[in-house]
Amino acid sequence: MKETLRAKAYLRYMDDTLFFGPDLATLGVWHDAVRAEVEGPLKLELKPSATRKGGVEHGLPFLGFRVWPQQIRLDRRGARRLARKLRALHREVAAGRLSEADRPGW
Repeated sequence: MKETLRAKAYLRYMDDTLFFGPDLATLGVWHDAVRAEVEGPLKLELKPSATRKGGVEHGLPFLGFRVWPQQIRLDRRGARRLARKLRALHREVAAGRLSEADRPGW
């Protein structure tokens, strides 16, 4: 799709795709082209609730991250979840129920 649409920036993971375009009109044209491609020969459909067009001033949610054209950050919910897991691991180590050898391998 990048070659067909001539999109300069996009993100894709599995069936989730995020396109960055110069204006809303261009995004609308791209959306119609993607829809025609997936609904025609592939017999798939785009979920209307997952399709959004808008500015990126505040970032766009994408797979647990907040995405801007030049930056990607973990979103608040993911950051809270990570902090909660780290605190739980710290409590387990402090209580002696988890040793360095038992810790997750990440």
